[in-house]
Amino acid sequence: MLRRIKSERAGPVESVAAGDSSLASAVDDGIKRDMKRAETTSLPLTVVILLAAGRPRRLA
Repeated sequence: MLRRIKSERAGPVESVAAGDSSLASAVDDGIKRDMKRAETTSLPLTVVILLAAGRPRRLA
């Protein structure tokens, strides 16, 4: 996991963290980001589909 840290004196510094804790944190952050994205797209889409399915169809 690579993180950029801003320093007032030395400029940008790159820090590399390794191990179970940093890997778990990176995976957890990715899952949270993906779930938030899924919530913003799937909920409105589900509502539209359910509303469309409930509407009576007119046959011409």
